[in-house]
Amino acid sequence: METTRVTPRFTLGAMRIVTEARTLVESMNATTASTVSKKVDFVVVGEDPGSKFDKAKELGIKTLTEEEFKKMVS
Repeated sequence: METTRVTPRFTLGAMRIVTEARTLVESMNATTASTVSKKVDFVVVGEDPGSKFDKAKELGIKTLTEEEFKKMVS
C-alpha cells in the first residue's frame, strides 16, 4: 500500500500544533516531510505560508488550509 506524504505547515507560532499534526498524520500510516518535493502529496498552509507554499504551487502540489486538513483527517 502506498503511503501519502503530508507536510504540516502551520504559522500559528505554537510548536505543539505542528507536533500534534505530525503525530496525527503518522498515526494514519502516512508520513511527513520537512521540505516540499514531488514526493509530497499535500502541503498544509496557514495565514502566511511563505516559501513552502510557493514551492508547492511551483510543483503543482495540492495545498490545504488548516481547516481543510482538520476535516481531511477527522
